[in-house]
Amino acid sequence: MQVSDRWHLWLYLCDKIQLEVRAHADCWATSTRPAPAESSPYDNGRTEGVNTRTKRITRLMHGRAGFDLFRYRVLLR
Repeated sequence: MQVSDRWHLWLYLCDKIQLEVRAHADCWATSTRPAPAESSPYDNGRTEGVNTRTKRITRLMHGRAGFDLFRYRVLLR
């Protein structure tokens, strides 16, 4: 496949997508928007804290140690 053929494929694809977006723009404008996260009655702060901590430990230990040390650090707290 030639580069110009790929370019034309992308061009035609983008044109078709643009037509579809324009055709459905009115539907999207009238749809209801979700409530902001601040108004949610549920709090997932603790879960996010655990996820963040686990990711931080994983990044610190990347390529240095095995699962046993990772498990020790997670449980050590």
